[in-house]
Amino acid sequence: MIGPQTKLYAIIGKPIKHSLSPKLHNAMFEKYGIDAVYLAFEVNNIKQAVEGVKGLGIKGLNVTLPFKNEVIKFLDSIESQAKIIGSINTIKNSNGTLLGYNTDYLGFFETIKDIDCNKSICILGSGGASAACIYAFYKKGVKSLNIYNRTFANAFKLKEQFGDLITLNLIEKKDIYKNEIIVNTTSAGILGSEDIIDLNLLNKNSLLIDIVYKSELIKKAAAVGINGIDGTKMFIYQAYHAFKIWTDIEFDINHAFEVINGPS
Repeated sequence: MIGPQTKLYAIIGKPIKHSLSPKLHNAMFEKYGIDAVYLAFEVNNIKQAVEGVKGLGIKGLNVTLPFKNEVIKFLDSIESQAKIIGSINTIKNSNGTLLGYNTDYLGFFETIKDIDCNKSICILGSGGASAACIYAFYKKGVKSLNIYNRTFANAFKLKEQFGDLITLNLIEKKDIYKNEIIVNTTSAGILGSEDIIDLNLLNKNSLLIDIVYKSELIKKAAAVGINGIDGTKMFIYQAYHAFKIWTDIEFDINHAFEVINGPS
């Protein structure tokens, strides 16, 4: 029962209607008997939204597209890994002090943990999510990655940002198909969005990873015989780490998969 003492958590972004975060976090609040509710807010102005977090006493926040980079300048403190990545997806409100974290890279690391990454790898996109994936590959021990982005300048910023940690090679679209592992960090996996690559040009032995959960791109890849992994595991593990930051509770991963893969 929601009452005056109920704590509020939320996700902000635009668009936000596709988010499964409320479904997952509310299920976990219920499972662990936490008097809290998690809502989704579509916002236009990130500065005003962050001010609202302090003003309303919202205890924790997830941040999604397109605000993961922009939100940083409105926070009071940034965790060290998030500083390197330059992107925030989790915020904790500690008595009015807003602390920023990146749990996306932890989620993606779980996705690639058991994959042989001693191969040619290409990342599509150059936003906050791609930075998190690059850092996860770095933690995995990968020394070099290929980056494709429609806007060259944005990809070049990533190259400069990670120059001391990992070699990033900026490639043209035609060179995407030479890679053995391709990671899509763009919105191309969302239903109704434009495909960023021609799946028919991919090598049948290649692996396509999409950070979008329940990805249409991965479904299309399967239809033409391409092995693919969607973003469900990344999503659940980034949520696991966010939940732990907020509550100090390590939620049941198996239960989380049941919640996400169960009935809508």
